Amino acid sequence: MRKLYKIVGLGGTFDHFHIGHEHFIKFANQFSQQLHIGITHTQLTQAKPFAELIQPYKTRKYHVEKFCKSQQVSVAISQLNDVYGPAISETSKIQALVVTEETIRGADKINEARKAIKLHQLPVHICPMLRDETGKIISSERIRAGEINGKGAVYRQLFKDDLTLNELQHNFFSQPQGEIINQPNLQHSSLVCVVGDASLKKFIQNNWHYNLGVYDRKQQRQHVEPPAINSISSDLDISNPAGQISNLLVQSLETAIKQQLKHLFVEGEEDLAAVALVLLLPLGSKIYYGQPDQGLIEMIVTEEKKDQFYQILNN
Repeated sequence: MRKLYKIVGLGGTFDHFHIGHEHFIKFANQFSQQLHIGITHTQLTQAKPFAELIQPYKTRKYHVEKFCKSQQVSVAISQLNDVYGPAISETSKIQALVVTEETIRGADKINEARKAIKLHQLPVHICPMLRDETGKIISSERIRAGEINGKGAVYRQLFKDDLTLNELQHNFFSQPQGEIINQPNLQHSSLVCVVGDASLKKFIQNNWHYNLGVYDRKQQRQHVEPPAINSISSDLDISNPAGQISNLLVQSLETAIKQQLKHLFVEGEEDLAAVALVLLLPLGSKIYYGQPDQGLIEMIVTEEKKDQFYQILNN
């Protein structure tokens, strides 16, 4: 099939490279023998949600290059320090622009700037955005927010109904899912959640910072009322059966996070709140819980950890 252009230009942040980026590059490649891809400098991303989680320029460039190589796409990559990039240079060989539904305004600005310096207008081709199973646009922002993975799977969909763990899942989550620590490292974390009375008691006694504490007034299934726990009052009370991640538990965790509630009391069992939180929280968040006879566990919420839990709960 004959292609319309020799070179087309497209740009973006390309953070946490995902299936939507793949779709964008494949769409652009239909029109041109070569792509000129501009990747934004980190300084241009500071106003984006969860900007502190945006990957370094070199990491983002690497994933774009890797995908283009796998698809045998001829590509030149440059760093974007402004919205225009090389497209307004008189020596530019870019013959057309490819944008998404959300970045059409960027193409308009480029053509306005070209007109001001007596350059011809570039044709603009608009790539439709990919959407997930709920109809929402697949984006890097939603990956950073912890809502979806790079394939567009929506983590929250696991909890549409009450989820009772099977033996395989129970055995997996009974093992430590993070590092055993003596003291938490609370730097560079977007949210800190503590699950379990023994862990919450330790945080309170040591005056360690946390955003949300989840407790049930039990330790190893025995009712306890230590002074540290008695000193707090819950902002929300719910019930959750043992061995289950109920829809009510998930909704309550979401409410607590959104409304910045400090304490959630669970009548029944709160252990599996730690599992649900991994799939609900933004990347970079930290979850602390107690491992019987071992100590305090620190789980850092990463794409890898989310996908590991997602796969286990999907079985």
